Amino acid sequence: MRITWDSFDRGGLVIPFHWHGYLELIYVWEGSILACRGERRFELGIGELAVFTPNFLHAIYNPGGPIRYTCMLVDPDVFSHSGLTECSPITAEKLRIPEWEEKLRPEGEAAGAFETMRDEYRERRPGWELALRSAAFRVLLDLFRNHVLSWIPAAEYRKSVQSIRRIGSALSLVERSDSRPITLSDAASSAGMSLFHFSRVFHEVTGQTFLEYETGFRLGKAKRLLRESALSVAEIAKSCGWEDPNYFGRLFRTHEGMSPGRWRLGTEASHPKRDDANDPHDPDTAFAPRS
Repeated sequence: MRITWDSFDRGGLVIPFHWHGYLELIYVWEGSILACRGERRFELGIGELAVFTPNFLHAIYNPGGPIRYTCMLVDPDVFSHSGLTECSPITAEKLRIPEWEEKLRPEGEAAGAFETMRDEYRERRPGWELALRSAAFRVLLDLFRNHVLSWIPAAEYRKSVQSIRRIGSALSLVERSDSRPITLSDAASSAGMSLFHFSRVFHEVTGQTFLEYETGFRLGKAKRLLRESALSVAEIAKSCGWEDPNYFGRLFRTHEGMSPGRWRLGTEASHPKRDDANDPHDPDTAFAPRS
């Protein structure tokens, strides 16, 4: 089980579309977050919780302004290893997994559990790590008792996982690319599909066209470089695959409502560099706050 605390002061992509084998919970402390689960979009406010089931594509955006949230990753095998046979269907592809409401508002013990996790981490009293896990299980208990909508049929779940894995090579291709843009043809070829079939499957899984995803990913990389490096705007444009810095500037303005230079000035004034060593989606990261 992994628990992290994150904060961002600027709008834009926070966590790009990805998937993993963990149950992921996002709880908002400040601001609002736009959560994406496949092609569905929904906004989370203060005190609200999003639940992402294992092997389902999801992403997080900041619509604008400061945000603070807790990210909790739970290995589904924790249920079977703990002898919790009633919850064993959540163990990935073997049986079925539950489907939750798009967003929840934990109350009572569950809401108090997040406050307990925050306080225990801050105070670091003896046994604080055990207290964190105990509070996390209180949240999971509330989910299973009060918020499970249905159990997804095994066939439907396997079909969804298969679709995600088929486009996974294309997602990885985009992530691994340096300065070369990845074309639709490149992506379809990596997935072993025709252009038409790949485009249909990609949109079904992500709710975006491949061009929208690829452009958004490169813009996200450009924003990280604007925030964390001393490279010029022209150098950043080129390193992210745009040979023409003027075109990059126009595209950036279309998506962010301001020029790259102005965006950088605002970021430098309001937000420190992000420590990517504490990635909430890295299974080797434990109890690491970020700000």
